[in-house]
Amino acid sequence: METFNNLLPNTAYNFYQRIKETDTTAASIASAALEVTTLSTPTPTITPTITPTITPTITPTITLTITPTPTITPTPTKTPTQGVSLSGKIKSYNPKVTATIQLFQNNTAVYTRSIAAADGPAQVEQSFQFPSVAPGTYTLLITKPAHASYTVNNIVVTDKNIDLTQDSRDQIKLMMLLTGDIDGDGFINVSDLNTVWSQANYNKPAASPANPLCDLNGDGSINVTDLNIVWSRANYNKSAVAVEYSN
Repeated sequence: METFNNLLPNTAYNFYQRIKETDTTAASIASAALEVTTLSTPTPTITPTITPTITPTITPTITLTITPTPTITPTPTKTPTQGVSLSGKIKSYNPKVTATIQLFQNNTAVYTRSIAAADGPAQVEQSFQFPSVAPGTYTLLITKPAHASYTVNNIVVTDKNIDLTQDSRDQIKLMMLLTGDIDGDGFINVSDLNTVWSQANYNKPAASPANPLCDLNGDGSINVTDLNIVWSRANYNKSAVAVEYSN
């Protein structure tokens, strides 16, 4: 982060930024000007001293009326219908970070599973399974830090197991999570690129940066590899993925 000293109060300045050239990428064009006006010389604020008024607390006398406890007859609990299995597979960066998979009905999460963290950097494929899902129509939502979310709508569960890896569509057979949404706003753009490139994170070990999510591939350091993951054609200027499922 740059600090500019000796600026005049109540004065407008224009600031520009660009990403410098590296061994693997060309220098970016200069950004649009960001106009910033410095603050006027502040006027001191005088805080008056207020003397509180103390009101005495009166404790009322409470008379207790005891009502006999009624006898409650328990209602038999229905045994839930045995559900079916729903399974699938995702591909994402940095298996050390846990991915969460949820099934929603009417905007309420009904089932939640997590893919346990694993060792190893770069991209990996990981499987998940809901072992007992009741019949109904569901929305599948996959989330993982520093990745754009992935949604599969209108999965109809009946009396048969569903294995999404057997689907004919590539987007459902293997769900590829787009990587680089570091700020979690649903978009992979210049904001995320600048977060990796910032002085607080770039060329830092993953254990000590301002934002450890910048170690996108999980190799323990934040460097040009992570910058290129955000900048790659597969991820940059992309947003959260949503696909329709038909049984």
